[in-house]
Amino acid sequence: MFAVICAAAAGFLAYAGVKAAVPSVPVLVAGKNLAPGMKLDYDNLAVRKMPPAALPSDRVTDFESVVGKHIQTSVAAGDPIRNSHVSELKSGGTVAAKLTQTDPSLRAVALPAEATKGLKIEEGDRLDVIAVIDQGKALKVIAEKAPVIAVSASEENRDASVTVGLTPDQALQAAQAITGGKILAVLAPLGG
Repeated sequence: MFAVICAAAAGFLAYAGVKAAVPSVPVLVAGKNLAPGMKLDYDNLAVRKMPPAALPSDRVTDFESVVGKHIQTSVAAGDPIRNSHVSELKSGGTVAAKLTQTDPSLRAVALPAEATKGLKIEEGDRLDVIAVIDQGKALKVIAEKAPVIAVSASEENRDASVTVGLTPDQALQAAQAITGGKILAVLAPLGG
C-alpha cells in the first residue's frame, strides 16, 4: 500500500513539474459548441490557458475583436477561436457577414453582369436598381441607393456581376425583372 501511495505521489509531482515547465498562455476558446451563424458574445466564449505549441497560428488574440461578430463554421466547446472561424475577420468576409453589418433586414441579390455594363463598381458603392418591363416600354425603379455588398472578380471590376442589399419586397421585384425582362443599375452618389 505504501508503495502505491509513493508511486501516486511521484506521478503527481512529475505531472506538476512538467506542467510548470511547459508555459501556457491565455487563449480565446468556444465556451460551448458553436454553430454557423451564431453571434459571438460573452456567454459563448471563454478564456483558457494552453501551451503555445498547441495553438493555431491564426487564433484570435483579442477577445473584444470578436464580440458581436458571427461564427462561420462549427467550433467545438474548448477549441481555440481562429480568425477563419469568424465571418467578419475572414479575409474579405462573407457576403452574409457584410450584409449583416450593412443592414440585417436586407437580402443579398446578385445582379447580372449586363445590369452594370461599363460601370466600375466597388463594394460600398450605392446603386439605383431599375426594372425594364414590357420589352422596354416601361421602367420601374425597384430600389434607390441599394448598397453594393460584393463584386465578382473581373478585370478592373468592369462588366462584373454585383451583389446588392435589397429589402425582401425589392428582392422579389428584382427576381421578376431578371427572369421576365431586364434589370439595369445606375451608380448613385454616396451620402445624402
